Amino acid sequence: MRILFLMILIQCFPFLTVGQKTFVVKGTILNSSVPVKVFLMYRNGQAPDSTLLINGSFSFKGKITNPFKTSIYTQELNSKEQYPKREYVELYIDEGLTEITALKSLKNAVVKGGRLQNEFNELQDSLSWIRQTYDHLSALIRTKEIDDTTKRRLRASYKSFYGPFDSIENRFIANHTSSVVSWDIVANRGIIIDPDELEPIFNMLSEDLKKKPAAVDLKERIETAKKLRIGNTAIDFTSFTPEGKEVSLSSFKGKYVLVDFWASWCGPCRAENPYMIKAYASLKGDNFEIFGVSLDDDRIPWLKAVADDKLPWMQVSDLKGFSTVAKTYGIRAIPQNLLLDPQGKIIGINLRGETLTEEVRKRMVQ
Repeated sequence: MRILFLMILIQCFPFLTVGQKTFVVKGTILNSSVPVKVFLMYRNGQAPDSTLLINGSFSFKGKITNPFKTSIYTQELNSKEQYPKREYVELYIDEGLTEITALKSLKNAVVKGGRLQNEFNELQDSLSWIRQTYDHLSALIRTKEIDDTTKRRLRASYKSFYGPFDSIENRFIANHTSSVVSWDIVANRGIIIDPDELEPIFNMLSEDLKKKPAAVDLKERIETAKKLRIGNTAIDFTSFTPEGKEVSLSSFKGKYVLVDFWASWCGPCRAENPYMIKAYASLKGDNFEIFGVSLDDDRIPWLKAVADDKLPWMQVSDLKGFSTVAKTYGIRAIPQNLLLDPQGKIIGINLRGETLTEEVRKRMVQ
């Protein structure tokens, strides 16, 4: 029996290891003043690896099938804060050795690795001036002494760099059509899809990259998003109120309706609720409604969030998460919303924040 078991194991072993490559990450953080733990993140839901920083050095070793983008971060060991400060660096894990060198923290680390890392470094160098500006503006926005008007002006300035940032990434994709780095840029932009912006850079990718299962899926989502452009009629769907009553989107025809995709566990969604409450109170007498579509998969936290946030408009959910209505609309991230006119046509997409009431009212009178 032992011999038979060993023969089976030897025969199976090549199939278990086929395509596996060894990676090694070695890091140095010079002059680190506090004891820290170092974490290496994975993409596939696998728990992160961790190790201690000893005499300013750390290392990781493992097996991968394909190179992937990840992050390594440090966390103070003896911090008394509820959420200890973390410093991190993004990098590409590939076959062979990757070296990280940093002074005091990982924030400004230098990473040397394989071809993908070199391409990623090229991109990061091109974006460095914008990232420095972001850091400066973010620090100012967090300053307690600055009044709200100034903070709004700073946020607007921050957003003004989105265009230049995207343009630099777009040029990189055009010059590196076969690079996994380019695919990762496109995939990240595809979390919330604007087809007019995403489709041109998707089309730049090499045919090999477009054949990836994730790329085929993204292409399908782009086609769905094209059906949901401003001016098109929203796709009808039916879901269920907390009492089990069926309600269709088409039942709101004749009214302006803000269709809000959210969930109880989504912090940014919950942060938008005060702005929607304000808009609802201001506009509900003007043939306006909000239709809340929860992507929860658990009834209890869904209803608790509705009660805790005091949401007065109609709520529905089939408690199937992202697998039904969200899939119909190509939604992979929330919050998202659509503003529909009385004929069910889309007149606004992802209207949020302090200007929500103003933006809705503006579109209602056009």
